[in-house]
Amino acid sequence: MGINAGPKIVIQVMYRSTRGYWRGFCTPYDVTCESTSKKECEQVLHDMIGLYEKGLKKYHYPENLLVKPLSDSEDRMVFDRVLPIVSRDIEQKLSTRYLKFQQQRSKERFSIGNRSTTGYYYSPVFS
Repeated sequence: MGINAGPKIVIQVMYRSTRGYWRGFCTPYDVTCESTSKKECEQVLHDMIGLYEKGLKKYHYPENLLVKPLSDSEDRMVFDRVLPIVSRDIEQKLSTRYLKFQQQRSKERFSIGNRSTTGYYYSPVFS
């Protein structure tokens, strides 16, 4: 029985492979394609991902198809370089959104010393 939900993040990567072709892959699905054109590769990969996700949804996100390891060794090497970049970007966006959320709910502001340290606090107890 599947978990009835898709993945929380899907990463699509395009790169020039060592074989000279444009190669694209998508994780966590292990959907891949190659082409002589980056634009074509990107479009084909996008379409394939769409079809894959339709199938996942139709069959209630079966666990055996929801997360598949990358089967190509070059894709895995590229992914190892991409993941830290994506992770930092996600961390930054989450931190920014969390701070905005806290600021909207904050009732009190504080600062220490010459205002080099400032912040907000909120507690449902005081609301």
